[in-house]
Amino acid sequence: MTPTIETLRDAKHGYDLGGLLFGNIDGETHQADRPWSPNERTHCVYEEDRLIAMSRSIDMAQYFGGRSVPMGGLSGVGVAPDRRGRGLGRTVVSASLLAMHERGDVISSQFPTTASMYRSLGYEYAGDYGSTRVPLAELPRGSELDATANSIEFSACSWGDVNHEAATLWDSMARPHNGWQDHRPLLWQQTAYDWDHHEGGKYLVRGVRDGKTVAIVAYQQEAPVSDGLFSLWLEQLLVADGGALRAAFAYLAGHGTTVDAIKTTLPVDYFGWALRGGEHLAHHKTFRAMTRLIDVSGAIEARGYPGGLTVAVPLAIVDPLIDSNNGNYIFEVTAGQGALTPGGDGGIALGIGALSAIYTGVGQPAVMAQAGQLSGGTEVQHGDLAAAFAGPAPVFTAYF
Repeated sequence: MTPTIETLRDAKHGYDLGGLLFGNIDGETHQADRPWSPNERTHCVYEEDRLIAMSRSIDMAQYFGGRSVPMGGLSGVGVAPDRRGRGLGRTVVSASLLAMHERGDVISSQFPTTASMYRSLGYEYAGDYGSTRVPLAELPRGSELDATANSIEFSACSWGDVNHEAATLWDSMARPHNGWQDHRPLLWQQTAYDWDHHEGGKYLVRGVRDGKTVAIVAYQQEAPVSDGLFSLWLEQLLVADGGALRAAFAYLAGHGTTVDAIKTTLPVDYFGWALRGGEHLAHHKTFRAMTRLIDVSGAIEARGYPGGLTVAVPLAIVDPLIDSNNGNYIFEVTAGQGALTPGGDGGIALGIGALSAIYTGVGQPAVMAQAGQLSGGTEVQHGDLAAAFAGPAPVFTAYF
């Protein structure tokens, strides 16, 4: 019997199934007033009144080539333990992808628990999410700051005080980095709600220079280790420039009598230059992420490309799920703008997963050709395709 797909009837249903599948070790209860994705963005299978499978998409975006690309964040995918093995996970994810396509999301990203299923639906590995432990001894002290950084004054605040500034600072930080999320309003609303409803151990400060907020630091204490010292988990570290970053680090270094380290999801290549040395860092909690192109033409047009590059590469794209993506195209880049025009002889033949990997910069066409992930085309065409999407591998700074 073919399952009937519908949208979530009640947010509590999704919370209860998510707690069963992903854990609710803190005993939290459903918070009806917490900002969340609309129920119509969660695709479900019910048995009478029982939710047995679901897949949620979140209104998000990611930066690629310096531009914000509309992205559906796939999250909360799960099937009740006694209803597995029936293809329900694949069914609800497929429904979510088709709905994202209709809404105008041009890519989708997620953190897989079963990569093989997602790969069969067109997702491919496209970056990592992880954290870095930085000993406090690595952080600069106030006495080491220049006059501009030293002029920044830090004081406690609430999210309501800095919500607009947080979004502005994050955008300026994230835009140059492939894969960093462009936080839509829902994400900031959830951040503020969770902060306001968390009891104890969380601190939020802002740094002001010449009357303007140039740094926001949100952090919480983690349980002491054997020596009795805390670590500080940085929920947010938002800065306007290098001086603000060093000043924020110096502020955190002031916890030195009770804290041994900070932990952050920001990549080391972003903040490493501001440390005293950097040789004692430790990387933890690495989760691999996957991305899929949903609307190939829209995705190509949305991201940025090297300004001095001009290429034209024929492609033959195969997408078993979204029929409008199939066909022969000419991929062109001129003056930093990309386009995918129907036509051509289909020189490089590739599936949607392979194209998704190339799009993010993780997949290298010449290597993928050797591995049988694409066929056809010349070495020059492979090189042009690689040059168009060149850049650092995506980094995810938030888990969703």
